[in-house]
Amino acid sequence: MKDKDFKDLLVSVEQARKIHKGEMKAARVTMFNPIMVKKIRKKLNASQAEFAYMIGVSVNTGRR
Repeated sequence: MKDKDFKDLLVSVEQARKIHKGEMKAARVTMFNPIMVKKIRKKLNASQAEFAYMIGVSVNTGRR
């Protein structure tokens, strides 16, 4: 990995940490409605549990 790319990655990780802790607002937020999520999941041929794992949320969160 090039030095600049690594530095950019470190900046992104630090920003993600701050956003997670509520110290910084995300520059953009993408919202999906339930129908879009279901279509994406079906296109990937993934169960609800598999899809939740892919996006890093609990199955209950995915179902909501």
